[in-house]
Amino acid sequence: MKRRAKFVRLFCLISLGGILGGALLRGVNDAGALDYQSNVGVGFTFNPTISVSLSDSDLTIDGLIPGGGAADSNVITVDVSTNTAYGYTLTSTVGASNTTRNLVNSVDNTKTFASIDFGSGLASLTTDNTWGYSYSSDNGTTWANYSGLPLYGDSTHVTTLIDTDDAADSGSIKFKIAAKAGETQASGAYTNVVNFYAVTKLEPHYLYDEVQKLSKGTLTANNVNLSDAITQANSGVYEYSAGTYGASSDTSDAYTIYFYRGILDKTTTSYGSDGLSDAYPNYVKLKNNTCWRIVRTTGSGGVKMIYNGTYKNNTCANNTGNAQISTAPFNTGSWSNYTGLQYQNMHAVGYTYSNVPASTTTATSLSTLLGATGDDTTTNENSSIIKQYIETWYAANMTGTNNYTSRLEKSAGYCNDRTVYYDGLYGVNNKLAESTTVIPYGTRGMAFYRFGAYARNLSTSQNITLGCPRGKVDLYSTTTDTGNGQLTYPITLLTADEAAFAGSGRSEGGTTYSANSYLRSGDAFWLLSPLTRDSDGVTGGFFLNSNGYLVSNYVGGSYGVRPAISLISGTQVVAGTGIATDPWTIED
Repeated sequence: MKRRAKFVRLFCLISLGGILGGALLRGVNDAGALDYQSNVGVGFTFNPTISVSLSDSDLTIDGLIPGGGAADSNVITVDVSTNTAYGYTLTSTVGASNTTRNLVNSVDNTKTFASIDFGSGLASLTTDNTWGYSYSSDNGTTWANYSGLPLYGDSTHVTTLIDTDDAADSGSIKFKIAAKAGETQASGAYTNVVNFYAVTKLEPHYLYDEVQKLSKGTLTANNVNLSDAITQANSGVYEYSAGTYGASSDTSDAYTIYFYRGILDKTTTSYGSDGLSDAYPNYVKLKNNTCWRIVRTTGSGGVKMIYNGTYKNNTCANNTGNAQISTAPFNTGSWSNYTGLQYQNMHAVGYTYSNVPASTTTATSLSTLLGATGDDTTTNENSSIIKQYIETWYAANMTGTNNYTSRLEKSAGYCNDRTVYYDGLYGVNNKLAESTTVIPYGTRGMAFYRFGAYARNLSTSQNITLGCPRGKVDLYSTTTDTGNGQLTYPITLLTADEAAFAGSGRSEGGTTYSANSYLRSGDAFWLLSPLTRDSDGVTGGFFLNSNGYLVSNYVGGSYGVRPAISLISGTQVVAGTGIATDPWTIED
């Protein structure tokens, strides 16, 4: 089988002082005489180099026996060399000019050896008249499972043989093919062409750094109390000071936290647009074609985002009906194939909830009902309906071929704050003690309770925060090192406080604030924060309504589901500028 080597060379321009045309300058010197001077621009083009060399020009299988088992070819070595410090990738395809993935008989092109499927393995070579390839990146000690190469020009299936981040990394692989012939296969030579592509990497750009570059400075303490109207003038990217706004729910404060605030298109005030000249980009597209909007960075250098639909019609600017995965209740009775607590249960506000039975009217302590403040990671064992719904979606869309779990912060904190106050008493020292008993299942005429996010977002008694007042018991993560460890996947929802930091205002309590946040999608969607247990025995949570205001309703209401995820520190941008029509695309 003949094959050719192909390499791609990338280059960048470095200009020192600009490249200028010659100019003549005329002036008068100190002596009064005329003098003349000219200048010329200085610059050059620098081309990082990369090349591919092959140890042999043929891959030949000797002794292929009709009706026998699969036979290997000779092994060739593919060497890559480059002078760039940022590494390179080596990929491979088969065929030329979109011809065929098969090996074709040189006399009768209707006779072929068919390529096995991508990643199908050596077992596929038990089928007569098939072929595939394998490679080794450790000088032949171990070999990858047999697979089929993608066709030349196929951008959907990419076969990566080497992916380095450093030019000093090993630049060699061993490559071979295998085939199995049936007893009735026609004799003769069967050939095709294998192409190798080595591509240099450019200087890495990190998503965290892209957000940081947009920062307009630190948001001062008096801006975060919701008694101050959130206006368009506050739009931008701001620093967050954990010391000013409360302890961060993130696992580390090694990095400054930056967050997007306010409307991103001041010209049209449209929640669906991608922003114009005065906009702040925050769109990200993943390889599974899902779109997200950056809300903030994290204390560990990650980037937290909210779902914003799928990339279609060359844009991520989705709005009404398209910026959510679907609708669902937060937690009530049964919905579809999911089960959960009825909205009369006080512990139904939990993203997970305790085993206190439904319809329990015996007075129960808060620590038993909601889990004890602090490091309690065991009390809340049951998943809410919305948690089950989000995790089902994640398994279908963010794992397998499109697996992003390794790219997400597993220890990121998502706070389902279940701090409880008597209605009207929201001082720091007026929250209910852990030993306080309440009736889990509600009826009319009950005491009126408010949860912590109400005091911060629908009253004016406390500042909003990224903290989690009750500690690990309410802090959701996939590990118990940093949170309660009750997430199957690193995905939940935004909190009401994060929505407020983003510029979404309140509409309850008699005062209306800004609804011009970029979070507004034209649909009501759930947030993670509990809000109330009212005197009718109804339990409610926060959501952002279709007009962009923070409001509440009982947990059995069916509203939009817009999950939130947090990309790990060091996530690189490979393309895009962050606007909806050119979203930041991150590395696979």
